[in-house]
Amino acid sequence: MPPKPNTAATATSAAAVPRRRRSLLSRPLDLFFVVFFLLHIPTTLLIGTQSLVPASAVPAPLRDAVKSWAATSGDPWLARIAAEQPLPAWWIATVAVELAFQLPWFFWFIYVAVVDSPALPTGSIIYAVQCMTSMVPILSEIVFAHPELTATQRRTVFGAYFPYFIVPALLLMRATVWEKRAGAVTAAGKGKRE
Repeated sequence: MPPKPNTAATATSAAAVPRRRRSLLSRPLDLFFVVFFLLHIPTTLLIGTQSLVPASAVPAPLRDAVKSWAATSGDPWLARIAAEQPLPAWWIATVAVELAFQLPWFFWFIYVAVVDSPALPTGSIIYAVQCMTSMVPILSEIVFAHPELTATQRRTVFGAYFPYFIVPALLLMRATVWEKRAGAVTAAGKGKRE
């Protein structure tokens, strides 16, 4: 009877095999995320910060952009910014978290996605869950509150905020379900070759 293979040694040697980096262009979903976050950075810096700083600190063209969007869409939070009215504390807290946590994370994600780092799934899970959780009250308010919004305005505002829920949901799927399936397929392929 032949000796049984040492499965611990086999697992260790398989784990020691360096992971091949894949081009970002060969990963269309990751490329989509990189473009999304590249576009999200100026939105966060130019629009989001207006919730936290005095209007006098914001350049006139940026204030005008918010006023125009608020007038057209009826966005209840940006309308308050445009009118220099106080914002709800939960909104200010959400934007503060966006600036303190999400903004640096955008840069981190872009880097790890470009270099195809194995840290991508873990960081993505943390961001996705936090972002999706913060979007629930925002989307709920758009749907169930603010009777001053017309049906068209409600759809417009919902449509403007919904990507900030659905893209993290896709990222969460990519980092959990799809990542594990890809790993299982890769492991099965390696087993067949050995």
